[in-house]
Amino acid sequence: MTEKLPHGEISRLAHHSGYSQQMIGRILSGYRRPYWRSDKFQKLLDFTGTKENLWRYGTPEEITAGIIAAGKGGN
Repeated sequence: MTEKLPHGEISRLAHHSGYSQQMIGRILSGYRRPYWRSDKFQKLLDFTGTKENLWRYGTPEEITAGIIAAGKGGN
């Protein structure tokens, strides 16, 4: 069973990183990858407390699980 982010978490990620909600959704679904040298990506890493390689090479399920495990899901 795949884990889901809590309600409103995509909005929070978008707000704190500077990405649009649509872009965050595409990243989490695997359609896009963030540009790893951008300031927005660094803000996303800082806010979620996750590692760069998770976002660059992880599957959508691994990224979602990493966000939840880092304690940023829903709080």
